[in-house]
Amino acid sequence: SKRKEIIKSLNQVESIIKIRKTKQMLYLNSLNKNNKYQIYHFYDGSVPWRFNLLISQKYKKMFIKYALDNGLPISDWYPVVVDMFNEKKSKYINAYKFEKMIVNFPLLLDDYKIINICNHINKFFEEMI
Repeated sequence: SKRKEIIKSLNQVESIIKIRKTKQMLYLNSLNKNNKYQIYHFYDGSVPWRFNLLISQKYKKMFIKYALDNGLPISDWYPVVVDMFNEKKSKYINAYKFEKMIVNFPLLLDDYKIINICNHINKFFEEMI
């Protein structure tokens, strides 16, 4: 029944959250320290949806091309939606910064795929720039 499906799905939420946080840590532990990008950190209680890097506009387009050329599942779609909610733009200054700088990668991948993505990120920022 639909009710049982919903209850089963709700019972899986905690394990999915744990997996997402574990995959986020794998990304963090597999990246070399680099000052050419920032890692978006989640606040306590937040659940990562994707692994997010903030890359200056100086390098972002080159990095996206590099990632796509190497078959990495990258996304840079992070539009500011402040106008939709009739909010004051000045209240969300970081949202505009993130819209311009963010690139992200999926979390729910096999570990070896995440490590491969991180190896490419490391290579780009150490060798390509």
